[in-house]
This record gives sequence, structure tokens and C-alpha cells, in this order.
Amino acid sequence: MRTQRRLSDSEREERRERDRQRLKQATEQDAELAEYVRELEERSGDAGLQPLSGDEIAQEFEKYLRRRGGSTGPTAGGPW
Repeated sequence: MRTQRRLSDSEREERRERDRQRLKQATEQDAELAEYVRELEERSGDAGLQPLSGDEIAQEFEKYLRRRGGSTGPTAGGPW
């Protein structure tokens, strides 16, 4: 079993930035995806809802890709 270690603040920030860039690239290439992300961002402003974390956005993005019939993860053929 693989032991997980805690990420440092700088490692977490690097990952967040990398994920932001990946999402930006993906939304620039796909108008439908851009609209979906915009909807998720708007939901965070609704009364009573907490803003989504990066992990939650990633999970929603993966659900979206599955609904579209795409793969997720490093073997998906994307730039990540």
C-alpha cells in the first residue's frame, strides 16, 4: 500500500495553478465546457451554497467528461 504524504503549501499552489491553466485551456477549446464551468461558478454565488473547492470542481469536470463519453485521467489523450 502506498503511503500518502502531505503536500507543502507551495506544492498545493503549484497544483492549483497547473489545474487552473488546464481548465483555462480546455474551456478555450470547448464552448460547451466553458458554459458548464460558468454555471458551476455561478452556483457558488447562490444563497446558502458554499463555493466549490478545486477538488469539487475537478470532480464535477470529470462527471461532465463522462457524460460526454470522454475519458478522464492521464490516458485521456489530453494535454495533461
